Amino acid sequence: MKKFLALLGLALASATPAHAGFGMTAYMGGTNDGAALGIQAPTLDYRASGVLVQVHLLDLIGELPNKYLDLGVDVSGIAMKRKVAADVEGVLMPGGSVTLHADTGFDSVGWQALAQLRMGAEMKQGMGFGMYIVPVIGASNLLTGKVGLAYGGTLQVSAWFKKK
Repeated sequence: MKKFLALLGLALASATPAHAGFGMTAYMGGTNDGAALGIQAPTLDYRASGVLVQVHLLDLIGELPNKYLDLGVDVSGIAMKRKVAADVEGVLMPGGSVTLHADTGFDSVGWQALAQLRMGAEMKQGMGFGMYIVPVIGASNLLTGKVGLAYGGTLQVSAWFKKK
């Protein structure tokens, strides 16, 4: 696990100059399988060339003392963008999300794989700010231990440093 965290940190740190394209997203919502209900810990985000990668790093770090892994990664990309005001763009960003929930011995493993469509507005003056509605649908074994349909959505608010 220590090697994984070290590699993740190295990859994030060496990808570009400090703060270029990095930010955070706070979100509220959940899915029918009980994952991520309510207000959640912010994600660490990286944006480049229209692609957004969100790592649920605080969830992972917060569960490690309990000997539990809670690892989630979301990836989406801009499929459509339209100017709706002087400094505001509307965006559609399809993508996916994968989450792994397991004790550190991997005796009880839960997972969730979701397709998502991030829809919202972004403002980019000096830094970026966006608000999005993100419906999701996919499969999960979190609630019952058996694979089933998972659906839901979140309301997300993002802020990031613009890449120069």
